[in-house]
Amino acid sequence: MAILTAIGLMSGTSMDGVDVALIESDGERIGRLGPTGYRAYTREERNLLRAALVDAVGVGDRNARSPILAEAEKAQLEVTPVSGEKIESLVQEVYAHTTPELAEKAGAAIK
Repeated sequence: MAILTAIGLMSGTSMDGVDVALIESDGERIGRLGPTGYRAYTREERNLLRAALVDAVGVGDRNARSPILAEAEKAQLEVTPVSGEKIESLVQEVYAHTTPELAEKAGAAIK
């Protein structure tokens, strides 16, 4: 079975930031755990997320967007998957002090 490199991102219920980790796995066994990192949300980002979550409770139509939800989506801070550029930026930020080889491998994994 082929070994794949995967990058995982998670923003938990504490809304303090985004965790990122790199692993190598064949889908059944972890071959190697790579570096992990964390990028804290700014105060403004946390406030926007909290306001958007409160506002989202009242949304009955999946396509309905209040101004605050539209703002959060535009900022691409939602807890659902973010854009490739945001992921690439986060990976570069988190892995800024890692070896060039690992940074190249992490960058290749998200393209």
